[in-house]
Amino acid sequence: LNVDFERAYATIEQAINRAELGAVEADRDRRLFRVVLGQKPKEGLFARIIPGGGGDLGPSVSIELAATATGIEVSVRGEGEEPIDRALAQEILRTLREFAA
Repeated sequence: LNVDFERAYATIEQAINRAELGAVEADRDRRLFRVVLGQKPKEGLFARIIPGGGGDLGPSVSIELAATATGIEVSVRGEGEEPIDRALAQEILRTLREFAA
């Protein structure tokens, strides 16, 4: 994102909420959001692409913001030491981009 941190953080927070990705914990000081994808099977875009369904919790991911020379970089990582599927990370980033507009 080619904006300052405050604007980037607000934009990503709004996109997460609008996309209904799942349960969210925001940590502005650490510049990240923790999201449990597909918390409810009928809610959120990712409920239909997360294996398990039936009320099971999807994976937990961290959406992180980092300052770069040209703005703010947004990345998706697995929670803790958990790896995240590359396709899932790309889908989350595409969704954030779509709902940030």
